[in-house]
Amino acid sequence: MRVVIVGDDAIQRGILEQHLRSTGYEVQGFADGDAAWASLQQDPARLVVTDWSMPVISGADLIRRIRTANSSAYTYTLIMAAMDAKDEIVEGLGAGADDYLTKPVDPRELRARLALGERILDLEDRLRASSKRIRRLTPDDGLDTLLNRQAIHAHADAELDRGARDAKPVSVALLDVDRFTVINDTYGHAVGDEVLEAIADALRSNKRPYDWIGRWSGQEFLVVLPGATPEHGKMVADRLRQAISQIQITLDGDEPIQVTASLGVATQHPGGRGNLVGLLVEADKALYEAKRSGRNRVVVADTLPVARSA
Repeated sequence: MRVVIVGDDAIQRGILEQHLRSTGYEVQGFADGDAAWASLQQDPARLVVTDWSMPVISGADLIRRIRTANSSAYTYTLIMAAMDAKDEIVEGLGAGADDYLTKPVDPRELRARLALGERILDLEDRLRASSKRIRRLTPDDGLDTLLNRQAIHAHADAELDRGARDAKPVSVALLDVDRFTVINDTYGHAVGDEVLEAIADALRSNKRPYDWIGRWSGQEFLVVLPGATPEHGKMVADRLRQAISQIQITLDGDEPIQVTASLGVATQHPGGRGNLVGLLVEADKALYEAKRSGRNRVVVADTLPVARSA
């Protein structure tokens, strides 16, 4: 499999390239993010390893560009940062990095993390094939890149049960398109459908490879995030929100329609019992708070004040 390595330290980059080539990878190296991005636009890679600190385009900015590109396949990204650079690591993960490495990078650790990335990419490919089979067996809702309500409900139940068995967290995000009724009433249902299709594309392109996304109701979408803590769930949800906020539907002679969405995130913590209904109630409360607070934002249910009984 092809790996793109980006970093301005030629010696470190050369060591990593040599090690990966010796283990069977096809490796392409770049000294800066600008050159790497120009190449990735022409020839996308499934595995990208980038330094955080680089001239012209930082590693975090490069990952943001990868995440917002409308690629047909997911790119697994690793960001390299100094051991004490916690802020850089957090920014890189928030930009969409799947994992990180601390410098100086041990080539063996890099190989192990890339192997994990390959397993996740293989899982994505198999999940995509499974989703296609499900869409053939169950009616879809017209948004052919997403699961319908019945299918996403089944996947959510399965992930919650798996999380309960394995004592791992599972988060869900309930997404509602802001002022969608106004868009329908002002521009017509055909434009409203175009907005929903654009949102479906943005969600598919910016989710993690093992996440599930489906249409929950008319303008609501449900995102299932296996293994995600409340903090990680918020980061993924905010990445989806940002991708949607970049959508612009242009009509002849009119200003582009700006699209935004609000999301509520709720988490089944390790030891939970796989209760989707209860989780959705919490996610809906968080979504309501996101709407009440001004829309175009993410609210996590765990951060809401606990109601006290009289």
